Amino acid sequence: MRFHPMFSKTYLAAGLFVLNCLAAAAEEASLGPATPPLSAPWQKKLIEYGWDSQTPTFIAEHIREMEKRPFDGLIFRLAGGTDVLDPKPWDDSKFAADLEAIPKIEWKHFTDNFVAMLAASNEDWEDDQQWTNILRHAQQMTRAARLAQCVGVCFDAEPYGENPWAYKKGTITDTRKFEEFEGVVRRRGSQFMRAIESEIPSPKVLLFYTFSYFQNLCVPKDHAARKQRLARNASALLPAFIEGMLLAANAGAEIIDGNEEAYYYSDSAKYFAAYHAVTQRARHMVTPEVWPAYREHYRMGQALYVDQYYGLRQEKVLGDFMLPEERPKWMEHNTYWALYTADRYVWCYSERMDWWKNKDIPAGCEDAVRNARSSVNAGEALGFSLEPIVAAAQQRRSEAQKAARYTRMSRRTAELAPAPGGSSPVIDGNLDKAIWQGIAALEPFVLVGNPDAPAKGQTITRAAYDAKALYLAFRCEEPNPDQLQSEKLAPNDRAILKGNVVEVFINVTRSDSMFFHFAVNPSGSHWAAHHLKDQPEPLTQPWEHAARLDQNGWTAEIAIPWSTLGISGPPVSVTSAPTPDRYVARPAPPVRVNLGRARPQANEYSSWSPVARNFVESDNFGTWRFK
Repeated sequence: MRFHPMFSKTYLAAGLFVLNCLAAAAEEASLGPATPPLSAPWQKKLIEYGWDSQTPTFIAEHIREMEKRPFDGLIFRLAGGTDVLDPKPWDDSKFAADLEAIPKIEWKHFTDNFVAMLAASNEDWEDDQQWTNILRHAQQMTRAARLAQCVGVCFDAEPYGENPWAYKKGTITDTRKFEEFEGVVRRRGSQFMRAIESEIPSPKVLLFYTFSYFQNLCVPKDHAARKQRLARNASALLPAFIEGMLLAANAGAEIIDGNEEAYYYSDSAKYFAAYHAVTQRARHMVTPEVWPAYREHYRMGQALYVDQYYGLRQEKVLGDFMLPEERPKWMEHNTYWALYTADRYVWCYSERMDWWKNKDIPAGCEDAVRNARSSVNAGEALGFSLEPIVAAAQQRRSEAQKAARYTRMSRRTAELAPAPGGSSPVIDGNLDKAIWQGIAALEPFVLVGNPDAPAKGQTITRAAYDAKALYLAFRCEEPNPDQLQSEKLAPNDRAILKGNVVEVFINVTRSDSMFFHFAVNPSGSHWAAHHLKDQPEPLTQPWEHAARLDQNGWTAEIAIPWSTLGISGPPVSVTSAPTPDRYVARPAPPVRVNLGRARPQANEYSSWSPVARNFVESDNFGTWRFK
């Protein structure tokens, strides 16, 4: 009898109960164990990764304590660096500290470990010298993985900085050009895989997402239309790179799709649907000559996100509306079904906690993981349904949102003039340039929750635009400049939002649940995302940013192309002719905007348009019109 993945959890539980009864009967009949020992080759593996990722030096010193946690391995980073696609050559001594520490690591229970590689890069796909350097980096990092007895490497394709996967050849008018370029990228993917295999002949390469990211394209569709749509995607070139890796894979090698989207699941059916999409429906997208290698080497993984289930994220998520005793149930539910549906590997991600330093671990989290692992490995049913817990949390969230709606602040408005001079400004943080001299400042920032109180650390902001982009200038006064601290962070590190920062929120749609979010701190570090239904997704489209420190504070300058906002140009008023003899002026739709500034050292948070509790109150954004 075949089991359809869209059946309800009731049928799943019933089916598992029957299977358990049969297993118990078989055990009694044979007087042998009902399940293989935990070391069986088929056993599912749970791998830890997050902001608490450690280097070999730390692991060597703390491995015995670390292995008490309920995992089968780690994704760890090398102190020498992670940006494997860096096109510049590396000094041979780069990983000296790592290579010194690695022999000191005495693994026992952590049997499946991976070295982390990150993908952000401005490399040129057609530059052979750059790729000679990149392949050398891949070999060096995999050598460290081999010496550390790792099963392979973890290649995080999400670009935290320069995006190598975007097709940057201009407007797509001929899909054949894109396919030709895919051929170049496919060849580089094969070279990359061979570099890894030169050190680990049959590696496991874990990616946090690959074809699972393109489920909307894994459907019957006209080939040209599919390629045209793919070419516009921010990760357009990633599938070709993965196909190249598959074509070069040795016998026994595995490329594991980590299905990062599983972070947000609260229904077991979604795990089955994702598995089906990757193992079956991907046939529609994978190049036909690659399909045999895909079937041989491609594996399905799953993902867990502790912060989501326990409401630890900066923005409000469903976990925030669960009761304390309910959150471990979500953790256990997702751990169970992730392990149940993965071919082998599940990776557990966290940000605002630290497994290894025993810091901020949510109550019941570790027990939830242990319970789920035990049930899966023993072939037992989960034993409860998450549906009533999710329904209750959704009801609480709905009630909270309704209660919050009464806090409607007085929305501000502004009219923006075109940038003077006719040429785009150089974005360098210097606000003395001509563009800003003739533009009036926006109204002063007010404190969050108190629209009548101006901020002590005032922010003077100006904005202008041209046909290419929207421009913003921030002059951030600092009453206590000696207390101003700003950490230099990696590109798109969300930790920026915890420090001194200016933030820009732009909504060009009619929906309050969709808007863009940009942030810059005094060191020039930056972050950007597209918020969609309370879930900010990293923004890979280009924008410019710069910052400068001075004795009285700091400045920030930002340029956001209209194309990055998904529109063709500034939303100015137009005149149309519905009939040959009658012209009608049509005002442009307003753009919803807010600007925020955080001064955590003074516990002061202020915004241009007043907000009640936090900057992401999209229904309190102000309005900009463009002259």
